[in-house]
Amino acid sequence: MRDYCASLIALENGTTIVHRADSGCSLIPPEKECLRLGQLSDDNEAVTIAGSKFSKVDGCPQCMPDANHSADEVAIDAAIAAVITVSNM
Repeated sequence: MRDYCASLIALENGTTIVHRADSGCSLIPPEKECLRLGQLSDDNEAVTIAGSKFSKVDGCPQCMPDANHSADEVAIDAAIAAVITVSNM
């Protein structure tokens, strides 16, 4: 079982990114900008749970690459920009 969270700030294209909260991923937003999804069995379950709460979800390309279905430079750059923006607030 791993701990998962979903960013409360969607990417420019409206996608909510799901992270392994216990991974040390550098793209995870600050805790106040994350919705805890809890202890789940795998990445796909985390994406499914997040999908019941948000209209468009994807796994983080960094900490959940097997559950990421749109990993490209634009999505990764947008995720990094969102984290930097929130961190500087």
